[in-house]
Amino acid sequence: MNCHIPRGADLSRENVEISIQSAKQFFSEIFPDAGFRAILCYSWLLYPDMIRHLPADSRIRQFADPFYVIGTCHYAEQAMENLFGKQGTLKTSLQRMALAHQERFGFACGIILL
Repeated sequence: MNCHIPRGADLSRENVEISIQSAKQFFSEIFPDAGFRAILCYSWLLYPDMIRHLPADSRIRQFADPFYVIGTCHYAEQAMENLFGKQGTLKTSLQRMALAHQERFGFACGIILL
C-alpha cells in the first residue's frame, strides 16, 4: 500500500496509527486476496538528516517513527516547496532550519511491514 500525506494532515502518533489501521482494514476488505505486506511512503517527511534535527515531540518525527527507511535522495526542492509554498514567509522553526541548513533536506523511501 502506498501512503500519501495530504497537506495539513495531523501527523500525531495517534492519528497516524488510526490512519494505518483504517487503511489495513479497508484494503483487506476491498482486496481480500491481495495479501498486502507493507505500507510504502516516499516523502521529504521521512528524510533522516532532517528527522535527526527535530525535537522528540515533533509531529513529523512521530509520523516518521514507524517507517524503516530503505533509500534516500538528497534533493531538497520538494521540501522547500512544501515548507514555503508560493508566499515564502517564515513562520516555523522547521522553515528556519530549512533556510539555514538546506543540506538536511531530501527524500526518503520508507516502509512499515504489516
